[in-house]
Amino acid sequence: MKSYQVVAAIALLLLTACPKPPVEALDQGWSEEVKWKFCYTPQGSQVLPYTWFLALEQENSTTLFRDNAHMEQLGYLPQGSWQNYNPDKLPIGFTKEREKAGQWEVMGLTCAACHTSRIEVNGKIVQLEGAPARADFQTMVTRLSASVTNTARDADKFKRFAAKVVPDGNAAGVAGLKKDLAMWDQRLRDRVKNNLPPLPPGYARVDALGNIANQTTAVDLGIMANLRPPDAPVSYPAIWDAHRQDFVQWNGTAPNVGPGPMLRNIGEVLGVFGSLAFSPSPKLPPIYRASTVDVENLRKLEDWIAMLRSPAWANPEYGLPALDQAKVAAGKILFMTNCVGCHKETNRSNLNEPILVTMKEVSIVGTDGKLGEFIGRKAKTGPLEGTLIPPGRFKAEEPVAMVLRNAVIGVMVGNLTKALPTLKLRGPAQLFEDFQNAVKEKGAHESFFGKNPPQLSTPMYKARPHNGIWATAPYLHNGSVPDLWSMLQTPDQRPKKFYVGSRKFDSAKVGFDSSDASFFEFDTSLPGNSNQGHLFGTALSETEKWNLIEYLKSL
Repeated sequence: MKSYQVVAAIALLLLTACPKPPVEALDQGWSEEVKWKFCYTPQGSQVLPYTWFLALEQENSTTLFRDNAHMEQLGYLPQGSWQNYNPDKLPIGFTKEREKAGQWEVMGLTCAACHTSRIEVNGKIVQLEGAPARADFQTMVTRLSASVTNTARDADKFKRFAAKVVPDGNAAGVAGLKKDLAMWDQRLRDRVKNNLPPLPPGYARVDALGNIANQTTAVDLGIMANLRPPDAPVSYPAIWDAHRQDFVQWNGTAPNVGPGPMLRNIGEVLGVFGSLAFSPSPKLPPIYRASTVDVENLRKLEDWIAMLRSPAWANPEYGLPALDQAKVAAGKILFMTNCVGCHKETNRSNLNEPILVTMKEVSIVGTDGKLGEFIGRKAKTGPLEGTLIPPGRFKAEEPVAMVLRNAVIGVMVGNLTKALPTLKLRGPAQLFEDFQNAVKEKGAHESFFGKNPPQLSTPMYKARPHNGIWATAPYLHNGSVPDLWSMLQTPDQRPKKFYVGSRKFDSAKVGFDSSDASFFEFDTSLPGNSNQGHLFGTALSETEKWNLIEYLKSL
């Protein structure tokens, strides 16, 4: 355990001794039922048998792994139950899944685990739906694996575990449990080994594309030579408005028109313990029916996301100060002069308005280019070599993005009857046609199945609209700048080191408390952590910077 994790554990034990205020919510367009559905609807993630997760102890303790203090230390959000949702009161985004064969009820992760946030401000706790989580996914998976290993190897720990999982003490049941535990232990240890980053990403970020690529091109294809350490961690993005952007992912590698939303969601599941089996045919494009991905539920998920609005800066009743409207007006002028060329204005209430995001070459933005290396990454195709991929066939080696795109398309086609409603028009009948026309005018690609977007050959980063930006710190794609005030400083004036993990909100600088040494130290001098670049607005006067921040808070 790292030193920051030890200190954080002690701090959280002290905090849990004191009652916390109730969690309050902003109006973001979701009903109470939709909120719970988003958090606990299975998607096809297969982490660990469900009853095992409930009974599992921490590696060197008799305290349960799922203990609220422990999960909160990892950055996940404790949650109760409501109606039939979450009867075992697991954290947000931890839910019950079932494998296709029906052999196991398993614990899996949902989008909510990484895309739900809470802020603490002036004695209040406010939940933000779709906002970047403060979670430390890498540490959670590593600890989970270590806990399973210790349970398998420590006789006393296994005895306590077995008493909960096989309560009648049946000898055959206990023997079978020990055998199955060894299998899942190896599975988790392989997962950790295959995705071990050279540096810990810490709270609030993960190399999602790296994890997805390793699962798809190495594990599922059975070609371990395709593995690569996930060394480009990025902040969890906000997911409001995701359904109406023409490209998603920080490097814009996922087209988001037509079947795009379904495909990006399939990829997300493959990155969090989903899997698929390749069964290619020389006459047809690969179709992956043997997949844990729950395509029907992903379709529902996309419907819910399409209803989600970005959070508006709340009234003082939520602990946030009222906006200074004079500063907002002055800041808007500055935004139109300095920012709107990349970060286009959009109506946060018009959820049917297509958003054409601006893609900027990394060399122009000047930020850390580590994520851009995904563009040049290639993989051996193995069993896919020679199979049909319109308009040609797979070569012995192809870009990782091409293999991944083929995989998610194959999963969708293999479950076409369940995925089909996603391809129908959403909202006004004109929306999909508007998207297609706008993309055609932009010249980004001819269609999803046609010409590749330019960012698959040139490293680019996405500049999305700034609605709700106040709730998405830390900033830049790699989370290397703690707050909006620091974003408007030149790189030499931005913090070189700061701490990530606190939920205490700084409503002045607009970010989270970055001074608490009990959390993860973010060192901008390390590979993938650079806070350079994005000089836009840095030449403004101090008064102008504060006015611009006030306007950004209002979006």
